[in-house]
Amino acid sequence: MKLSTALSLALLSTPPANAGFVQYQCSVSHASFDDPIAFPGSIGAAHKHIFWGNTNVNANTIGADLVNKLTTVSRVSPPPPI
Repeated sequence: MKLSTALSLALLSTPPANAGFVQYQCSVSHASFDDPIAFPGSIGAAHKHIFWGNTNVNANTIGADLVNKLTTVSRVSPPPPI
């Protein structure tokens, strides 16, 4: 096989740079001194945290509180075709 033919085949079979990736945009939700992991239930007991995504995280948050809630995350690009 000639080098030019092999190179052409390689270029044709190379997936796009974004293949297999979905891009999201996530902005800051809020800041607080709560840490529901290290200090659960203790309002203001932690150093300042900046929260991204879920808009309702506080000292009393548990995992179930994070499911299907308001978020600052939005999809920027669609998923790649299957």
